[in-house]
Amino acid sequence: MTDNLDSHLTRAWNARWNQDQVLWRIFGAFWPTNAILLAALFRTGGAVVPWKLAVVTCGAGVFIAAVWFLIQWRAIVNIERLEKTAAKLERQVLQSDAAKYGLSPEVNTEDRAQDRPRLTARRVVPVCIIIVGLAWLIGLSLSLFCLPAA
Repeated sequence: MTDNLDSHLTRAWNARWNQDQVLWRIFGAFWPTNAILLAALFRTGGAVVPWKLAVVTCGAGVFIAAVWFLIQWRAIVNIERLEKTAAKLERQVLQSDAAKYGLSPEVNTEDRAQDRPRLTARRVVPVCIIIVGLAWLIGLSLSLFCLPAA
């Protein structure tokens, strides 16, 4: 029974690590995508961007930010779910005197930092995407209402 739980615990932590890698890879791909859109928006070298190009580019930026936010949110929820699963398995596998070897902060209270950091990737990643999405939304609003229609 313990071997089976050990195997499940190993898979849970491996899945959590893999999901963490997905989170960072997706976040890393978000910035070049925005850079390409910004390059399309400002490619004219100081001249006023054509109205239709500005609307399409900013609209694409808003859409990409929304999709990225949903993908990131799903990855973060999966990480939290896998951590809870691993903590449950650790409680069953590790005896009370061996709990200090657990990876989960809920199980291993000896090695846990006193205060959890307030600035974590789980908070920073969605906030960055929301800020960029709002910037694209402002750009879309400005291009719709302030640029002269061609």
